Amino acid sequence: HDFRWIAYTAIDSEIAPKILFQSKEMDLSFVFDKHDVTLAYGPFGSAMIQKALKKVLKDLREIPHGVDPAIYHPVPADVASEYKVSEMGLPKLSVLTGFFSRNQPRKNVPDAIKALGLLLHPRTFCADCGGIWLGVHSKCPGNRFEGTPIARKCDQAKLSFGEPRKNLFLYLHMAAEDVGWHIPGLSARFGVEGTKRLLQTAVGQVGVGVSEAELAMLYNVCDFTVLPTYREGFGMTVIESMACGKPVVHTGWSGHCDFAVGPRICLDPARPFTYETQSNLPNAMPHFASLVMAIDQLATDDEKDFRKAWGVPESAKILVGQAAREQQGAEALSVAERYDWKKVLPRWEALVDEQIEIKRNRPAWTHLTKV
Repeated sequence: HDFRWIAYTAIDSEIAPKILFQSKEMDLSFVFDKHDVTLAYGPFGSAMIQKALKKVLKDLREIPHGVDPAIYHPVPADVASEYKVSEMGLPKLSVLTGFFSRNQPRKNVPDAIKALGLLLHPRTFCADCGGIWLGVHSKCPGNRFEGTPIARKCDQAKLSFGEPRKNLFLYLHMAAEDVGWHIPGLSARFGVEGTKRLLQTAVGQVGVGVSEAELAMLYNVCDFTVLPTYREGFGMTVIESMACGKPVVHTGWSGHCDFAVGPRICLDPARPFTYETQSNLPNAMPHFASLVMAIDQLATDDEKDFRKAWGVPESAKILVGQAAREQQGAEALSVAERYDWKKVLPRWEALVDEQIEIKRNRPAWTHLTKV
């Protein structure tokens, strides 16, 4: 077939290319050997492709997704505040954390709800797994390491903090009926049920959503957003949130780290990755205490209590609460401007024009006979 071939790859994990290359049904190593240009979303995708192939591709490039600033942009603070009060029924001085994603297993919804429960009801908990410290067990009640060689005693990793974050709310923008988590069950398990601090979109099913204008307003109403994901190829909700001037608390591994602005959740030092049973895809495991601390730093304006709770020395310069949100939000907006579709699309146009010109100037070729 006399075509020019461009492979646009959505790589969100380390082993994904290897799985496809070794599949009996589809040998993609042939495609990567014979096509003309490989495109990744960014440096993370490029690195994963090269690592899987174990060789240098002849033409590997990067073109990211984009965002439309005509839709996703900051609105005046008083407009967002009025929407928060009148449309969402929240107190004017509330701090709203937004979680925008599909309700999928890899999005790690449980940790976000568990973090909310602990910030609302301060208790001593295991810094590794988030299990509540009961004072009588040698290991965490919910320790995912229990029964393994790396199981830890709670008294080696316990952590507690002081005042409840009385003005903190969490908004889940995701369908209740999806392939992921049972949100009412998580709310009950982690002490959030009945607190009226967990809000969820009225959208019940995937494919039935709000308009982009409504979505942009919801980003703006949130004070910051959170994505404790196991892995991401790009992270559209991250760049949309940033384009609205919001920092994102995010897992410190995967494709969104190419551009995300906001606190990065450290990976679990005991087991930074786990693996899905069917695909063997590595999932980054966020360190739970790192997630709670990142949310707390953006949510609370009480610097003294924050330092005491998290052991931050007075000599360390930090920003908390609104000051931290404003600084990181401005940086997020500046980065998002580079992903304006008006700046991204010309790169696609130039690539297509280049390939058309090459096609015109060379004889027909037929080496893609397997396709």
